[in-house]
Amino acid sequence: MTIASASPSTTDRIASASPAEQWDLMHSILWGAHEWPEGAVLAVSRMWGDDRQRFGLAGCAPIDDVDATYTLIERTDRTATGTYMMVGGLAEAPATGRGKAIDVVGLPGLFIDADTADGAHAASADGLPHPTRAQVAEMLASTPWGPPSLVVNSGGGVHAYWALHELLDPNTSEGRETLAAWDAWWTADATSRGYAWDKGVALDAARVLRPAGTMNRKRGGEGVPVTIEDAQPGRRYDVDDIVAYLPSPDAAAPVAATRTKAVVAGDSSDRPGDRLARSSGALAQLLIHLGLRPADSSQVRWIYPREDGSFARGDTHAQIHQDDDGVERLAVHGARMQADWNTDGHVLSAWDVLIQRLCAGDAGLAARVVARHDADIDAILDAVDGLDADGLASEYPLAPARSLTVSATGDLATIPAGEISTTSLPDPSVASEVVGCARTDLGIAERWGGYFGLVWRWTSEGPTGGSWRRWDGRVWLAATEAAVIQTIVTTLRQGMQREELKHIAPASGDEPFADRMATARSEHIGAAMSFESASRLRAVASLLHTLPGVSVPLDAWDADDDVLNCQDGIVDLRTGELRPHDPAAMCTKIALGSGRSDIPVSADLQTVLDGYAATDADLPEWFATMAGVSCSGRSPRLFSHIWGVPNAGKSTVLGALLKALGGGQQGVLKGGPGYATTVGIGAIQTTAGGAPQEALQALEGMRMVGIDEAAHAAFDPNLVKMISSGELIESRANYGSARAWRSRCTPLLLGNGKLRLPSTDAGLINRFYPVHLTASPAVIDEGLSDRLRTPEALDVVLAWAIRGAAAWYARGGGQAALQPPACVLAGREKYLADVNPLTTWLTEHVEVIPEDERDGLKGVAMLSELRVAYASWARSTGQRATLGDRAFPDFLKAAGHPADEKATTSRSGEVRPRNGRFVRSLRAPESHYTGDQDF
Repeated sequence: MTIASASPSTTDRIASASPAEQWDLMHSILWGAHEWPEGAVLAVSRMWGDDRQRFGLAGCAPIDDVDATYTLIERTDRTATGTYMMVGGLAEAPATGRGKAIDVVGLPGLFIDADTADGAHAASADGLPHPTRAQVAEMLASTPWGPPSLVVNSGGGVHAYWALHELLDPNTSEGRETLAAWDAWWTADATSRGYAWDKGVALDAARVLRPAGTMNRKRGGEGVPVTIEDAQPGRRYDVDDIVAYLPSPDAAAPVAATRTKAVVAGDSSDRPGDRLARSSGALAQLLIHLGLRPADSSQVRWIYPREDGSFARGDTHAQIHQDDDGVERLAVHGARMQADWNTDGHVLSAWDVLIQRLCAGDAGLAARVVARHDADIDAILDAVDGLDADGLASEYPLAPARSLTVSATGDLATIPAGEISTTSLPDPSVASEVVGCARTDLGIAERWGGYFGLVWRWTSEGPTGGSWRRWDGRVWLAATEAAVIQTIVTTLRQGMQREELKHIAPASGDEPFADRMATARSEHIGAAMSFESASRLRAVASLLHTLPGVSVPLDAWDADDDVLNCQDGIVDLRTGELRPHDPAAMCTKIALGSGRSDIPVSADLQTVLDGYAATDADLPEWFATMAGVSCSGRSPRLFSHIWGVPNAGKSTVLGALLKALGGGQQGVLKGGPGYATTVGIGAIQTTAGGAPQEALQALEGMRMVGIDEAAHAAFDPNLVKMISSGELIESRANYGSARAWRSRCTPLLLGNGKLRLPSTDAGLINRFYPVHLTASPAVIDEGLSDRLRTPEALDVVLAWAIRGAAAWYARGGGQAALQPPACVLAGREKYLADVNPLTTWLTEHVEVIPEDERDGLKGVAMLSELRVAYASWARSTGQRATLGDRAFPDFLKAAGHPADEKATTSRSGEVRPRNGRFVRSLRAPESHYTGDQDF
């Protein structure tokens, strides 16, 4: 199995790959994609000895030779405690040592080495815990420039790589500055999250890391395999695109301090959670509220109650300490308490305890509680007393559950939560929840999150890279960066000005209210104006997708194949039930039909269905099944060609369904892009030389695909099988790199003639369901097609299709539930026979030897003679010859003319090899047999 071209979701294939295949994939993503200087090598080192701290060079291999590098790695790994490879390529094998940074000629990517809590690592100098694997995954997913190209489980941590388009030279000033800024960013990010992090690792150009396919024996025994967790071969970065998010070299050190300060430094711009964490005694009061008892009057050591509520004397299960920044933190060391609280070895502040123990892990809920009571722990405990997380959520709801719309005069109007849209924001009622945000780039981003975070989403992947989407009340629409910037401006100008009401000074003496309001207004307007520069706005924009919940993976969009987003709501195709639009459904497409399944068939639709019944009584139900499957995102191996006499209605209903599903929409016509499209035959044909596949790329995300004028055309059978089976497809648009996506569409071909279909491809034939329409109406209704495309008619057609989908699901879904009628299956056999040029040639140009005359080899055709004769005929008649060593004899065998299975004796008595086999039932073609040879 080769996985070097594996797509991002082939997790099972990667997990089951052999060590050699794992290395092959890793090599192809990093080193194999670059042109290296002549003589460049990959250095492999090993660790050995009982102390597992002795390193040495195991050897070097040509860096662009995947087999040579794996041979070296595999040989080293047989005996080494640990096997390592240098990420950078060396100019040549080092004379001594393992190679130094000065010897590195290029880095194929940027990398990090994250030690995780489940590994064997020394305690960090600052006492911070190592992150869990889930926490590292969250760090990787929230990087502003995008997720990694390769993630490797090292057996004790995570190695992540961002593959670059061009090699990075670490020995130039630009390269050194890039690595320093890269390391500073990661150190700051980890520190701000409270995780231990090895500073300096990510800037080490001579760093050695574990290669996939080896064993980590750091803990002794058989060891832990080093495996690939995620691989994105098509994901590469320009280093400038990453550097744009990194601190400047001279600001690298202050970045870490700034990010840390946002968590622990005390000033007037703190967030509510930070103020609670810093409130003296708040942690102790929370512990008492949760049933713990202090071991003594110092309230440093704490006892966790037994299951019966009693306390063990002289025993302690947790201890409070105060860090250098004045934050009280709880270290839990009792095993039972660790298990009950699921602390995973972390220390907890009062803010953490509130989130985990009282708000069921909902940080947003905790923020609303703390903000409403201004971090007053007594008021908070009074408020939460007797309430579980659900009760708290009801008492402290998200602002969008309340009235949101801001009129021109500033008044509020109540609207249902399902109708929240970008035009109904910002929400003044959220002001109390975001007023504590710092007046920094991150603070403004957090304010933006309070106003707009529910209706904007960022995805770092896609055909054009990272992109924004906004919820408009029914569908998530694509949005430009300029639109995002405008929401930041709105946050600054409206949101911060509304917050001024929260900061009007108390009355003192005779100072008028207007004067006090003017003072507050000037302070907040001034703060807002300081951000109204292009650079500051872009800086804030770069932080938005790091906010919780804003960044989502590409595969989260339109993930439910069994629902259809329509004008009146989201319909469950399994039942026909229509429910309200929901941003959580993550729909980026919308059909033009209403989605109601109870609309009866109209007279016009019935006219077309009656025309189908004139060909065969079972065809109307079959068309309903095909229409229903086309509404679904499942691809149940259905590939149909609707053809026949003119005016038989081949495209009348299906064309209307294409429009009802949104086919042909441009931009945001009636709300957004649709589920259907029409393409030419080029979409299922192979492009030469890696050329862009614009037509194929157009199928991504589609459910129904109409292919026009497909008569007599040839196509790529393997591609059609992949499209109709819901498999991963790799394609490339103009000016883009290749990327993989899963097919969700049902291809329906329309035309008046037959396709060139390979008759020996069982996989294709098994999913091919042609429909031959033989009846046309006596009187042509010229306006019928247009009437079926009116808005009212589209509702009718879509309702008919939804009922067809529900019936298909009721039968179990999948290919077995298609249940094509007998006329379709019989038509397939005739279709295949008619379109096969071999059948024509065999019938008209080859003589069959009667069975009673097959007593020798005289006049018998050789397989090679038949193949040459067929090829000559095919060329002369413009046919597509099937000349493969297997396809040609397979066809003859299927036609009842098998060739000899083994070597045989020739006409002259000579033993012939296998390619000299005879076909004993066929006469030799005249061009090869003259009748006067000796036998």
